[in-house]
Amino acid sequence: MMRLNSVQRWVARSIAIALVSTSLVGSRTQATPQVRFEPPEGGAPVETKGGASRGDIACATSTSRDTPQIVLVTPANSNYGLTTSEHPTFLMYVPPSSAQKAFFSIKNAKGQVHYRQLLTVPQQGGILRLTLPKSVPSLAANQSYEWGIVLMCGGRLRPDSPFASGWIQRIQLANKVSTNLKKQSAMDQAATYGASGIWYDMISTIADLKQQQPQDPAISQTWRQILDAAGLTKITPAPIVN
Repeated sequence: MMRLNSVQRWVARSIAIALVSTSLVGSRTQATPQVRFEPPEGGAPVETKGGASRGDIACATSTSRDTPQIVLVTPANSNYGLTTSEHPTFLMYVPPSSAQKAFFSIKNAKGQVHYRQLLTVPQQGGILRLTLPKSVPSLAANQSYEWGIVLMCGGRLRPDSPFASGWIQRIQLANKVSTNLKKQSAMDQAATYGASGIWYDMISTIADLKQQQPQDPAISQTWRQILDAAGLTKITPAPIVN
């Protein structure tokens, strides 16, 4: 009789452990929100015709047609996006090339330069990440800015230098949404930004997480899904470079 009770206790304990494990797995799954980008209603408030390089990059080290050229990490079928940040982060892909530098600039709707900087370009290519320094004046609320990058083949800017440009507008969140964001985890914040149509804050938050936790499968999957949905599948494997 005692032996039977021991077996029963062992079975009961095993079932309890299995139930707890299942519960923990379920909790982890629920803790990873689904991040989706919902484009804002109304579209771009100004005419935002972005530029893009055409043809092959003269200093490219890869001749494969599958290698993307300069690509801005912006929403699908658009070069325009929103931010709530006074000093937002920009992400842009550059292909493998012999260029050592790239020229980044951002200017207001009147064409006045707001900030510019030379960037070091990795020869193997990658997604460059640039955050406007705190020393730079804040982006004005409800104003649009054009930003872009030029690859300096041969170490200088030329009329045929490969380039790409896009637009960003800073908006202000409702107080309730802003308060809720302060209580959320980074991934929850990304989900909130995505649902609110705020592209730049969403994608930079996920990029931060990917750099901080490169081995996390949930973060990698979210990064891949967001880029795939934006039509940026080819640059998904590229490393993020500060």
